[in-house]
Amino acid sequence: TWQPQGEAKQYAGSQSQAAQLTDEERASLTRLDQIAMGNIAQCHLQLGEYRKCRDFCNKIISEPAGHPNPDLLVKALCRASQAALESNDLDTSKDLVQRALKIDPKHAPARLTYKKLQEKFKTHNAEQRRQMAAAFDKA
Repeated sequence: TWQPQGEAKQYAGSQSQAAQLTDEERASLTRLDQIAMGNIAQCHLQLGEYRKCRDFCNKIISEPAGHPNPDLLVKALCRASQAALESNDLDTSKDLVQRALKIDPKHAPARLTYKKLQEKFKTHNAEQRRQMAAAFDKA
């Protein structure tokens, strides 16, 4: 799905394949590229490489001029949210999963991620209260 750009475009000749593609073919190649990036992101998530997972998800999320594939966007948002959750970046995780649920409220993995996020927030808040109580007890 690679299309010559920048300096590489000069080696593609005057009539590159990119110029010969129809809009439908471009959309199909873009979707295929996003599917591949989503699969790579899922692999990084499973391997515990959360930064790399979020990087690949961001490539899908930051699609210019709207997003032609909302199903892939929801998956990318959910995976990025899961990676942020595992990295203890709770605020980012919350923002991402809420965006996913706004697009598709019935998406099961996003709902499960939201539930895990709520539990993690409860644990985090309880820990914060415990630390504050301990700090005031010492004073």
